[in-house]
Amino acid sequence: MIEPNIQRWLDRTEPGDWNEGTRAYGRYHRIMRALAAEYDFRLDRVIAAFVSLSPNTDYYSNLRSLVSVLAGIRDGREFDAIQVSTYRHNLHRAMAYALGDKDFLVETKGMKIRSFYHNVLDPNDPAHVTIDGHMVAIWRGQNLTMKEAIYKGPKEYYEIVVALKRAALVIGISPCQLQGVLWFARKRILNIKHESQLNLWATDEPSMLEPYA
Repeated sequence: MIEPNIQRWLDRTEPGDWNEGTRAYGRYHRIMRALAAEYDFRLDRVIAAFVSLSPNTDYYSNLRSLVSVLAGIRDGREFDAIQVSTYRHNLHRAMAYALGDKDFLVETKGMKIRSFYHNVLDPNDPAHVTIDGHMVAIWRGQNLTMKEAIYKGPKEYYEIVVALKRAALVIGISPCQLQGVLWFARKRILNIKHESQLNLWATDEPSMLEPYA
């Protein structure tokens, strides 16, 4: 069974949404593996830093911020010399996780960011699905901004998780793939930081990503 509000958005999807959405978390994982190897960090710590830098930033800026952290640590730069595109307290967290000074899963309680971590770490694990503002807006059937689309506590979060898992089972893809498809579709339809050419060289060739100066 697919919930009506989810089905309405599925009916608006295009082939590009499916192509990008079903590949998204696999691509994130491959990029994290490449950066972990290039900068000599453990994969789980790189992913923890990546998701900790994600609030208030777009995907490409998130990647550049991560590279800034990894390169900064490798090169022995002081905290104030490392530039990122998000809040400075997120930089504190990202550095602590990358260095192994703190354990991401012990320190982090937010359901969305924990799910994001698990989806990037293992895109094939059906137990987790990231519920961001786009999924909240789709679930409620409302045209909400990201500031408005905040889930109303654990109950609503898990209601959306269950709905997406059921829909994914009907369709025959993983829950995080379905979330990716809907995410791309909503951003495209509402023109929210949408890029018609998604396979940019920087995301497919992580070694070419430059830190923030």
